[in-house]
Amino acid sequence: LYAPYDFPVYKTDIELQRERDSLLRDFKPYFRLDTNISKIQIAELTDDFNDRWFQYLKKKYKLKSEPEGKTWRERRLIAEKDRLYRDIYSWINEIYDRGVVQVQDVFTMDENPSAEIVILRGNLAAETDTAQIFTLRSAYVYLLNKVNNYNLSVYADTSGIRELLMRLDLSSYVKPNLRYDPETSERVKEDMVSGLSLTRGMIQQGERIISKGEIVDTQTFQILESLKIEYEKRIGSTANS
Repeated sequence: LYAPYDFPVYKTDIELQRERDSLLRDFKPYFRLDTNISKIQIAELTDDFNDRWFQYLKKKYKLKSEPEGKTWRERRLIAEKDRLYRDIYSWINEIYDRGVVQVQDVFTMDENPSAEIVILRGNLAAETDTAQIFTLRSAYVYLLNKVNNYNLSVYADTSGIRELLMRLDLSSYVKPNLRYDPETSERVKEDMVSGLSLTRGMIQQGERIISKGEIVDTQTFQILESLKIEYEKRIGSTANS
């Protein structure tokens, strides 16, 4: 049997799947970061912190209004409040900036789970190691450690500040702000495999394909299958013309 015309040798389904899997090993699932969640939660934290602080001042120092900084003691209390809020804000902000997911299992939603994901912040994309991202549980542990190891030596009333921090329950202001983006993830996958060639090599017209009595091995079988595909294409195009 000789090739009646030029035709490509098509890859088998197994070959195509193997090449597709190889390409997608480098795929990283996409997650979208919702910046509105952190804004809402930090605003709530700020209100609650101000309220808790004033309650603390009333109980500890018998103040009836927020200090205005007219006396040394008032200036010290204002400085303590500013320092404490700044530290609390930095803890919460770091959690939201790194991203929070509901549970760690969300990273295995894709058929090719990776140690890294891509976080979309608006139109900006950044690759991030999943170990750097918080779950609700790890955020709770992180904040608990921050509170337990917090340096209270700069405060006049260490026990009162410790109680304020515990009552504030910082973990209640942490909500998931990362969600899996299946549409973007699938689009990126399609782009990665779009250049995958369906063929490997060409058979030239007049080239011998197989001789009488010759054993049909895997390579020859695929060439014969490719000739069949090309023949059916030509028959189809002729019938439609």
